[in-house]
Amino acid sequence: MQYTSFYAEYFAFRELVTPQLIKVVYIVGACFITAAGLVSILSPETLNEYDVGPILSRLGGVFLLLVGNLVWRMMCEGAILLFSLHELLVSIDTRAKGLVLRGKNS
Repeated sequence: MQYTSFYAEYFAFRELVTPQLIKVVYIVGACFITAAGLVSILSPETLNEYDVGPILSRLGGVFLLLVGNLVWRMMCEGAILLFSLHELLVSIDTRAKGLVLRGKNS
């Protein structure tokens, strides 16, 4: 097995940084969604400009907490899935090249 440095892999775009970045973005987004849901549940008077009553505001907050976080999670998982598929295809390509090289050497 040939050793390559992280920087060589990074600058050749074989090492992807986006999956780790998506995880950080997910945490930040989930915190904002949760905070917005809690604000609309706990202080519905902040939403008076939208002409909704306190009951609808609180239900909207609960909906945002549950569905908003779930949809945000699904969106981030979908993005990570694309990168996981990329890693799997690179792995298959590497194994196939190894098998071809072994076949030529035999």
